[in-house]
Formats: sequence, C-alpha cells, structure tokens
Amino acid sequence: MELSRRLWTLPSPSRRDRSVTRTPTRSPDRRRAAWALALLVPIPGLAVLAGLFVDSGAAGTAVWMAAKAWVLVVPAAWVLWVDRKPLRCSRPSVRGLVAGALLGLVVAALIVGTFLWLGPRWVDPSGLRAAVEPHGLTSRWVYLAGAAYWILGNSLLEEYVYRWFVFSKARTLWGARWAVVVAALAFVIHHALALAVYFDWRVTALACTGVFIGSVLWSMLYRRYGNIWAPYVSHAIIDVAVFALGWVLLFG
Repeated sequence: MELSRRLWTLPSPSRRDRSVTRTPTRSPDRRRAAWALALLVPIPGLAVLAGLFVDSGAAGTAVWMAAKAWVLVVPAAWVLWVDRKPLRCSRPSVRGLVAGALLGLVVAALIVGTFLWLGPRWVDPSGLRAAVEPHGLTSRWVYLAGAAYWILGNSLLEEYVYRWFVFSKARTLWGARWAVVVAALAFVIHHALALAVYFDWRVTALACTGVFIGSVLWSMLYRRYGNIWAPYVSHAIIDVAVFALGWVLLFG
C-alpha cells in the first residue's frame, strides 16, 4: 500500500514552473530530461505495434503489459533516483475538478455530435467488430471490463505519464509553451497507431486531431491547477463518451 502511495504521489509544479515565460533550464538537467523522454515516450507506441500489428496473442499481450509496467514505474523511479527529488501529493481543488468536469462534458458532447454527423458515413460497424474480435471485445462483459479499466485506470496512468512527467521534462528542455505541444504529440503517437488498426484514414486523422487538442487542454488544466486530478476528471468523462459510442457500434 505504501509503495502504491509513493508511485502515485506527484510533485506539483511551483508557481514559477507554471509560468508561460519560464526559460528552459541548462545542462545537466537538460541532458537528464532528454534521456527521460527517450526512455519513456517511444514505449507505448512500441507496445501497440507489438500487440496489434505483430502478435495479437499471448506474446503481444505480454509486451503490452510490460510496457504498462514500464511507464508506471519509470517516472517515479526517475524522480526519486535520478532527479533525487521527493514525490509529493498535490490535493485536488474543487475549482480544478469542476473545470475538468465541465471541459470533459463539453468535449464529450462534441464527440457525440461529430459521431452522429459523420459516424454513419465513415464507420463500418461490421469491420470494427471483425477488428476487435481477436481481442475478445465482441463479448459484452469483456468490453465493459475493458472500458472500466481504460476509463478509471488507464486515463489516470496517462495523466501521470504525459501531463506530469513528459510535460515537466519537455518544459525543462523547451519551456512551458512548447512543452504543451511536445506532450500532446507524444500522447498522440500510440493512439494514432491503435486507431489505424480499427478505422480508415479519415476517422484516424479526425480522432488524432481531437486527441491532440484534448492533450493540449489537459496540459493547460495541469499547469493552471498544479495537479493531475483536473485533467484526469476531464479525460475520464471523455473516455465514457468514447466507450459508449463503441458500445453502440459493436452491440447496436
């Protein structure tokens, strides 16, 4: 339990860290930040390639699970043993949670509206069912279990990785403004690879644009409120809408 608390205990950015005018730091912090990004950012994309393009069986699943463990452990271990900084927990604020929830509801409504407009013309439900069947997602119970994991667990893991760790290291290298863009691009990579398996290029391009914009907004929430809880609430609400639409496509 104590280990779990330490892994999920995140240092909040200082007031100066959240300033849009902050200049990038110099070596050796920059070298460490570059190595941290190099060790972390490619891993989710490689896991998607292994699990969806190379082997959708046990070997691909093992690689995917190993990648999840890697992106969970490396950020906390890096802060403790490389940066030699303590891990601190920032409490969620009511304003941050409300802002995250409102943003999530607005974006979720836009996603549903876009689906109602373009979905019947762009998405083939039978093709989607055929694509997800090897992963067991044509079972209602498996789909619901997967949705619960992605909404409650994976979205929190992604905020921990991309809004906290990747954003902070990119800010060390390029400053806060560019860190928002870099974190968003890093977040899009593995989503683009996964989307390309299930949808055509039009849906993939549109969805990746939405993922990029969402990541930018979540980084802004993180900088504004100083913790991952505001973007996490927004992320989870949006994932609810996405998986609800997936249910409609798969099960009618």
